[in-house]
Amino acid sequence: MSHGIPSHDTFGRVFSKIDPEKMERHYYCDIVIDLKRRSPQLSNCYRFLCLY
Repeated sequence: MSHGIPSHDTFGRVFSKIDPEKMERHYYCDIVIDLKRRSPQLSNCYRFLCLY
């Protein structure tokens, strides 16, 4: 990084802009997508978690 390591203030500003509920939905969708890739039968159990 050209200006050095970001300070804790910078990280605080970035993390404060993240919507926790939206992040959680995307995280679960990533898990469901990975489950579908690995085991289609198992992914049906978690289908309701993903909004896609």
